[in-house]
Amino acid sequence: MVTSSRPSAHRTPVTARLLAVLSAVALTLGMLTVATAPAAHAAPPKGLTMKQAVQSHPTIKIGQRDKAVKYLKRKFGAPNTTARYGKGIARKVAKFEKRQGMRYDRGRVTSRTWRELGVPYSQAAATARKRVESQVSQTSRSTSRASAVLREAARHAGKPYAYGGNGPGAFDCSGYTRYVFNKVGVNLPRTAAQQRGATRWVSRSQARPGDLVFVHSGSYVSHVAIYAGNKMWWESSRPGKPVGKNRAWTGSVSFGRV
Repeated sequence: MVTSSRPSAHRTPVTARLLAVLSAVALTLGMLTVATAPAAHAAPPKGLTMKQAVQSHPTIKIGQRDKAVKYLKRKFGAPNTTARYGKGIARKVAKFEKRQGMRYDRGRVTSRTWRELGVPYSQAAATARKRVESQVSQTSRSTSRASAVLREAARHAGKPYAYGGNGPGAFDCSGYTRYVFNKVGVNLPRTAAQQRGATRWVSRSQARPGDLVFVHSGSYVSHVAIYAGNKMWWESSRPGKPVGKNRAWTGSVSFGRV
């Protein structure tokens, strides 16, 4: 008789209960893993070549993301899937540093680590890194401030228009924009024309939510609002119409960024 090596599909009640318990435990552990996962770290600076990334000799700690991490992973034979410096690659680096007689520093990558790896230092690469990181930081701050501007603008929805109104109970157009920006730490002059002069011009295609949008009547700046994206503005426009988010009602505009 030939017997099959395939396991029987029949399960005893005990086996079935055991599998059910193990499945529940696995599911619970999976849920716990998701719930306790650490927050994602900021993305590594873009715009650097791999050569610039490593020759700038960056200091890298566990959890950090950097383009140079991919070089380290290739160097030490670690899975090269992300630019995150995790515990696995950190242990490999720590062992290497120990062999080189370096003081144990939890696998932190320093300038000496790069030198021991034979990576030359380049001042030009370090300068390029500083420039890119400064741009990333500036963009992050700008995005954060724009979000704060839009939140503050929305807080005053429904308040009445009043000529010369500076808030917080009532506003005219430039009084509203000045009040909102002042609340997020930006001091703007009082009138729409003065605010146009105090901002950096940006093209219509470059305009972002949180920028100022200026309405022009010939050479005269007749109105100012806060751009909300998708051809929408936050504004205090005229008597009888409260502060609100409205669709753009003219194309004779320019945009400014503080």
